[in-house]
Amino acid sequence: MVQGTKRRVSYKSKACAGVPKEAWCRVEGTHEAIVDRASFDAAQALLDRRTRSGGTGEPHPLAGIARCADCGGPLVKVSQLYKGVRRSYLQCGRYASSRPHPNCTRHSVRLDALTGVVEERVRALVRARYRLPSPERLLSPGEAEARLRRERAEALELQNQIARRSRALETLCLDRADGLIGREEFAGMSARFREERQALQARLDALEARMRETPPEPPGLLAKRAEALLRLDPMPRELLVLLVDAVTVGERRTDGTQEVSIRWLL
Repeated sequence: MVQGTKRRVSYKSKACAGVPKEAWCRVEGTHEAIVDRASFDAAQALLDRRTRSGGTGEPHPLAGIARCADCGGPLVKVSQLYKGVRRSYLQCGRYASSRPHPNCTRHSVRLDALTGVVEERVRALVRARYRLPSPERLLSPGEAEARLRRERAEALELQNQIARRSRALETLCLDRADGLIGREEFAGMSARFREERQALQARLDALEARMRETPPEPPGLLAKRAEALLRLDPMPRELLVLLVDAVTVGERRTDGTQEVSIRWLL
């Protein structure tokens, strides 16, 4: 819960002014969380990056991350048409905003080339820090059998609950025929039992369909899927924001080379 984000300027006036974030009143755990803490922190990290979406409506992978090595300002995206092909570049934002008397130099670099270099370094970091277990350890036969037993037990429990609702309806009809309950009471109770039985049957049908359509996968297939995920192709921007603090790009030298450095959040 957050309170105290605004404050009245004076007790004589209704005008309000914003309060600095460090002065807000925060009480964690007041309400049940909608998302877990890790997901919330990841979303806040994305929002804290100052980004601007491009023509596709999405920011490019290095938005808010690429910086000028000399002035420290952000690199902004520019596009040019070359021989009928549109190419995107990054250049120093201070250079772009202060022409014809720029405060910095261009520091221009191809966006796709820089993105490829950074993504490959991230993949190398992930490969160095994470090793896949053996295929047999991904899903042992015992785990697969245990999951199947749990699903069968759940299906049996649902069947028993459906049978109990059906017996309750039969008893209710007999009580009504014997005059033990009135018409309104019978209508309400029978409607409730039928709704409960219908909901239980829907859960049972969904569970049985899942058991038929998704049999336990062999460990080899799971290993291939895990390897495909670790290839990080395409690279999730969320991962870049979590791992990379900044990518600094130097000015192009006379031999055509540029210095690029990555500052990690590790």
